[in-house]
Amino acid sequence: MRKCPHGMYKTPEYKTWINIKTRCYNKNTLYYFNYGGRGISVCDRWKNSFLLFFSDMGKRPTSKHSIERKNNNGNYEPSNCFWATKVEQSHNNRIQRNSKTGIPGVRYNEKSEKFIVRITANWKEIHIGCYKTLGEAEISRKNAEDRYWNKNKLTNKERKAL
Repeated sequence: MRKCPHGMYKTPEYKTWINIKTRCYNKNTLYYFNYGGRGISVCDRWKNSFLLFFSDMGKRPTSKHSIERKNNNGNYEPSNCFWATKVEQSHNNRIQRNSKTGIPGVRYNEKSEKFIVRITANWKEIHIGCYKTLGEAEISRKNAEDRYWNKNKLTNKERKAL
């Protein structure tokens, strides 16, 4: 690895910066198809300067944090990135290409003619229920997100309604 004038080339932040550029621009990288292959890029400000990337992102809070994009279809840029834990990242999944519902965690089962709702929490997939309409399934999914991912943000009245 070549020397860097800022002396930060061994830091996790520098490795993150290298990795985001690699997955967006190196077609030979394992997960290129999930990033550069889908049109995800790095903003010019970051692409050309680690120091500007570091200035915008700062030090990662803990060793359990890595870079995350708020919008999974958006680019690596200051307004779309933050340091997140694996748990926070698990809440931010893009809708799969073969999704017929357009809602993460909701799929349609043709055999039962119902919408099936699931959520992942604490690294386990949890079956929430089966619903006749997409509207019911969507509400159930949002309630499950509040219940499993934002427990502390709910009031007692909201918790009882679940």
